Amino acid sequence: MAAHSAEDSAADSAFESATAPESVAGAWQTLLTCIPTSWMERDAIAHGRGDKVVLHESALAEIIDGLQRTCYTTQLPNPLVLRLSLPHLSDNDTHSDRDPSHHDQAHTATAHDRSTTQQHSPRLYSVPSHNAAARAQRSYVYAGILEFSAPETGVVAVPASLLDALGVEPPEMLRVEVVDVPLASRLRVRPLLSSFWALDDPRLALER
Repeated sequence: MAAHSAEDSAADSAFESATAPESVAGAWQTLLTCIPTSWMERDAIAHGRGDKVVLHESALAEIIDGLQRTCYTTQLPNPLVLRLSLPHLSDNDTHSDRDPSHHDQAHTATAHDRSTTQQHSPRLYSVPSHNAAARAQRSYVYAGILEFSAPETGVVAVPASLLDALGVEPPEMLRVEVVDVPLASRLRVRPLLSSFWALDDPRLALER
């Protein structure tokens, strides 16, 4: 009978506990073609607004398999964060997974998705821009996942609002990878125009 190593024992213990890992970086990455959500037939998805993407159901199975192989667990972390970038971009072209400047944005998207995600836990995605001017302003943004119902494998459906903000012209190949993004504890925002304060209900305008 083969000897049961200490490493095997640690793996078995992790599987039994089924707790979310502290780090999921490197657990899964792939190449997907981005398409606008307007290409999908369902009205609830095709409106093109919002900050949620749609993946194929096979992506969820692949992510869980990656967590099982690298983190010894099938429990998805909350939130699960992915980064989408152009295949030719190097790590130096994207922000560090632990860049404090992105904490507030991650926290906001997480709170927004908590009540709408069908997978019972928020998932965040970042979408980069190949346009030089847009990348100078925002190299990628975080977004939630609406559901795993993309029309076919190998695609990710992205709202037009995100595509426009990032300068991405579908169909375009994106690199998708699991990353670690720390959560923020607070958020400070400032309106671009003073007319914001003339609104009857500024809070309602933000929530919409």
